[in-house]
Amino acid sequence: MCLNDHLTHKIPLTTQRSFCWHCGHVLAWFDLIPIVSALLTKSRCRYCQHHYGYTYVLFECLGGIIGTWLFPDPELWLIALCLFFLALEDWDQQTIHANLLCPWLAYLVWTRWETPQLLVVGMFALICLWLIYVRHALGSGDFHVLMVIGLVSSPMILALTL
Repeated sequence: MCLNDHLTHKIPLTTQRSFCWHCGHVLAWFDLIPIVSALLTKSRCRYCQHHYGYTYVLFECLGGIIGTWLFPDPELWLIALCLFFLALEDWDQQTIHANLLCPWLAYLVWTRWETPQLLVVGMFALICLWLIYVRHALGSGDFHVLMVIGLVSSPMILALTL
């Protein structure tokens, strides 16, 4: 959720620390402890007492619990976390920063270079690109998401996902 806020408002992640969106005060390190700090401050800014809601806490809890429970493999857990983030971003902004998946896609292609799955995903990529640029039936962000799903799952799971 914080990453979504920073990307949406074009705030650099490396140069600007997290801050209160209401008063602009830079948050201390102990204000950034997931779940714990929100519960201790009752989801309010420590400085101006502006209530920012329990949305962050809810999604941090759900992401951690469901992700760990469903995806014991660290690679799958990271993919699920990225896709969960993009789903939240899509729900909130009706757009996604699909370019965040590009390094992960490169890694997946590199690690699966000699598998027949890469050929299936390559053919599927051509169909997706045709649907995006010729038929205008898919959004360009869908391409990255579908390629990640195709590279980490079986062709049957990919078909069921579609």
